[in-house]
Amino acid sequence: MTAADRDDTGTERAGSRRWYQRRWLVALAGLFLLLVVLASSAHVRAGLTSAGFLLEIFPDLPAYPSRWFSSEPERTLVFFPHEDGVEGAYLYSPGETGCHAGLVMYIGLGPEHQDSHLDRVSRAFARNGIAVLIPISDEMIAYRVDAEEHLRAASAFRYMQAHPEIDAERVGMFGISVGGSIVVNAAQEPSINEDVAMVHSLGGYYDATRLLSQMAVGAFEVDGEWHAWEPSSTTFRATRNSIVRLMPSDDRLILWEMFGNDTQEVSDELSSEGRALAELLVNRDPERIDELESNLPDELVQYLDLISPSSGRDRLVSETLLLHDKHDHVLPYSESVRFYREAHDVTPIHLTLIEQFHHVRPDEEGDRLGLIGDGARLLRHVYRMNRSLDDRGWFASPLDLIPGLGDTSDCT
Repeated sequence: MTAADRDDTGTERAGSRRWYQRRWLVALAGLFLLLVVLASSAHVRAGLTSAGFLLEIFPDLPAYPSRWFSSEPERTLVFFPHEDGVEGAYLYSPGETGCHAGLVMYIGLGPEHQDSHLDRVSRAFARNGIAVLIPISDEMIAYRVDAEEHLRAASAFRYMQAHPEIDAERVGMFGISVGGSIVVNAAQEPSINEDVAMVHSLGGYYDATRLLSQMAVGAFEVDGEWHAWEPSSTTFRATRNSIVRLMPSDDRLILWEMFGNDTQEVSDELSSEGRALAELLVNRDPERIDELESNLPDELVQYLDLISPSSGRDRLVSETLLLHDKHDHVLPYSESVRFYREAHDVTPIHLTLIEQFHHVRPDEEGDRLGLIGDGARLLRHVYRMNRSLDDRGWFASPLDLIPGLGDTSDCT
């Protein structure tokens, strides 16, 4: 081979390398553009934020990717107007300024506001750009459900709508345990029901009267079959604290001691109103439930109706998401099943049943395969929730996903 031939061969090889390099650059540029388009897609955007949210609710994981791309949320004590006064609440704000979605979150009964799991969930929402307001209810802290608690939740919703950094059209409601029923009742209120972007109930109840009857029987019904249920002490405590105070004063001590008690006797010292409730509490026969419910005193029936989502389901117009553990010992999953079946012709409603939770918390020591199955169902569920609060259309600027680079203006 002559020197000229060798030079030609070298030139061809150099040209081939440059062609392959350009080809790789074009491929990388195309891949980058594809990723930008995907990141701008509403579906991918909601999927990524949903996956990040689910990881956040589990403690002690080796890594939390959503924290790499978000600032630490801020938690502050605020006050919102209600009737002639003000009510306290904790507000979790995203770490970045901007116009955010919002959630009014109602938690379960008892002093849960300092609970680490609640704090972790609230911060997970805020990392996804959703501000969270948690009203402080003295009644619920005392394990009581007030007949007008849902009106307080509606006032909290109005406060969030008026907040300068929250988009009034992207405010939803999220409830945990009894709080799930409270927010559904609030979302049915004519003053706000057209404005609620989404309402979510995790482990809530649907019909308080039927729940009371099934608590006494020690069983719940799904598809015509009765399943044994051993209610938790919280269930007995909250029911007792809420309804005994509505009974005649001379009956209260006797009725108080009947909750969670295996007694089958009804005291002769009770009034007719107290006796009607006592007979329901000692009943263990599902066939007698309808009869005994019909005998309950009017004031008690009115109260149970007021706190029951079943009473106002025709006024529920927002997208509704139900999530329930099939082994829930506090509030049985039959409540969410019945809610779904009776409301699906009225409003868009979705039901997700899971098996690896303890009431409203992930079972960290549960079956691993079952947890994977639950994880897939939870991802679809959270995806629906995120999509309902995201109104940026099918495509949006990918810069919105990067803290500090998207639209940082408020909603005014």
